[in-house]
Amino acid sequence: MRGRVVAALTAFALMSVIVGIQIAVADTSTLVATDDTYTSQGTPATTHGGNVSLTVNAAPGERRAYLKFTVTGIPDGSTEVGAVLRLRPTFNSSGTFTVWSVASTWTQSTLTWNNQPALGTAVTSRTGVTGGQYNDFDLSSHVTGNGTYAVAITKSLSTQTKFDSKEATNGTPPQLAVSWTPPTTTTTDTTTTTSSTTTSSTTTSSTTTTSTTST
Repeated sequence: MRGRVVAALTAFALMSVIVGIQIAVADTSTLVATDDTYTSQGTPATTHGGNVSLTVNAAPGERRAYLKFTVTGIPDGSTEVGAVLRLRPTFNSSGTFTVWSVASTWTQSTLTWNNQPALGTAVTSRTGVTGGQYNDFDLSSHVTGNGTYAVAITKSLSTQTKFDSKEATNGTPPQLAVSWTPPTTTTTDTTTTTSSTTTSSTTTSSTTTTSTTST
């Protein structure tokens, strides 16, 4: 008997599956004003950059607050950029407070009523503020990315409102809370599958013996 065994090892398969995962997590940054001051119509040549308060009121003797912020760290391609100006007044105050866009070429050490930049576009406004806590002004239409941004604040009533400046010692300076959604990133996960198949074939051989008897 002759036996033949044929063994074949086939099909070694390597399969890689690439899975893309999109990640977009919102980020935030809280900035303190680089410059803040106010101007006074009653003392038109006087600077107020070192004052602990930012005073605003309508005429007579109008006063306007000025603030400047430098925004950095927002990645290129970010979306949904938003910004909120946060100011803390000393006391409750009524009236309408309007935030205006202005040129950023001034500094708090030199700004006066006589050289103050002209009021630009009205960015936002609110009626009344609550003393002893931060009050929010939405500047999302004004702050659109990295850069230097300046605003002025006016009030509709002649009564004075005082906001804490960055020179105040109580730890509540003017803040700009900036938020954004960074560009989408993709991570990869690789899965490997190995398959092995064995095929066996057997062939059998038979032998026939013939016997002859003579008489």
